[in-house]
Amino acid sequence: MAKSYYILTILLTIFFVSCRDEEDDIFQYTNGGKYTFLLDEQEPDYSSHWSTGDIIGVTAYVSGGNKLYMNSANRQYKSNGNGSFEPATKEDMIPHPLADNHVDFIAYYPYKDDADTTYAIYLSDQSNQNKLEVLYSNNAKKTTNSSSNVMFNFEHVLSKIVVNTTHSSGNLEDKDLHDMTIIIDNISDEGTLHLFDGRIEHSDQKSSIKMKTEANGRSSEAIVLPGSAAGISFTIELTNGNTYSVDFHPEQQFVSGHIQTYNITITQTGLNLSQIEIEDWVLVDNYPQEEIADEIIYKTGDFYPNPNNPKTAIGIVYWLKPGTGGKEGKIVSLDTAERNWGDSGYKNLNTIISTGSANWELVLAKDPTLNMFPAFKWCKDKGDGWYLPSRYELHVMNELWSANHELINSNIELVYGEPFTLNDVYLASSENRSKPDENAELYYFSNKGWGPIDKNEVGRIRAVKEF
Repeated sequence: MAKSYYILTILLTIFFVSCRDEEDDIFQYTNGGKYTFLLDEQEPDYSSHWSTGDIIGVTAYVSGGNKLYMNSANRQYKSNGNGSFEPATKEDMIPHPLADNHVDFIAYYPYKDDADTTYAIYLSDQSNQNKLEVLYSNNAKKTTNSSSNVMFNFEHVLSKIVVNTTHSSGNLEDKDLHDMTIIIDNISDEGTLHLFDGRIEHSDQKSSIKMKTEANGRSSEAIVLPGSAAGISFTIELTNGNTYSVDFHPEQQFVSGHIQTYNITITQTGLNLSQIEIEDWVLVDNYPQEEIADEIIYKTGDFYPNPNNPKTAIGIVYWLKPGTGGKEGKIVSLDTAERNWGDSGYKNLNTIISTGSANWELVLAKDPTLNMFPAFKWCKDKGDGWYLPSRYELHVMNELWSANHELINSNIELVYGEPFTLNDVYLASSENRSKPDENAELYYFSNKGWGPIDKNEVGRIRAVKEF
């Protein structure tokens, strides 16, 4: 009997010590103070995003791990409209720990009752974009009982896609874009935000998202999960029954916390995805945009038309006309394509090696539709003034790129264009001098040389434009 009592005493002692250790681990005893959460004072404009009564979810952890502090998961804190948040109820208040103890906080918006550890994201309905903007903060670390005011720095965790649509087909008018539909195909429209570490997990099931589109069809937008764009495509459906599709570049990424803008042109043969732009997705609805000055002095490597605003860029300045003080020059396209020069049935057109715009006029005189000259047509479909450069213009492009390759390539990559490399080989608008009836010319960046290519054979092209 005495032996049994001794064993029971040991067991009870272990139980109480274990419970007391667990209580100490989660700071069971507090000093009665409370936290008030504020928007990061370094981002004062963020307060314009919030309305009085907006509720965020807040969870507190023991610093340095994933153990909850005081069972404070998914507490509701309400905005007062001035950049601070107070507990929605007395039960939601997160108290201070004892001295020398530390707490980490994560927060998210908009609030959901069931978001204790994960937050479900549904993006199929894009009609109300504000309800889809998921904000997240995990910057508040190692706070103590002396830190009554805790700063949150909220950021977007999803990605926004904006599409600007135009047309260059003679068969379409502006009114044909009215009430059109843009679908993003083969994309995950559901996901999960893991609140402890901010990781986003995609649903395995692929679906489609109908973009929110203005009535005139000129601008559309959608909020999507961040990640790879491989296998995803745009489909445009016009009210006249015409349907067009184009794939995203397989290496394109939808970037968390960024707005990515695509300029799409509907041509006679399909869609031309001519440009990708990217910018930070800030929390201010009407933030100021850079304006284009009345007169701009350009430098090599500048974005065009606005050197200070890459999101409006249609090309990169690579050549400046002497004597104009940087006011005139040429830009090169951000993207490339694979096209053949034209039908070899068109014999010698007497093209020249120096000026691509002059070669453009010769080709246009033979076929105003340019259907028989695919490389020239691709340049034309980019808009007014774009043309296929001559052999000499490609040589100048190579020389100026070699002298400024880091700047030019970094700016092209900033807007997700295709940078130059030493291995680039480009098709010129110039016919080969030895066999002009059959061959056009290729220009080689590697050795600054040139050689023939059959007019029916596909080559890589870039477009240029004068300003």
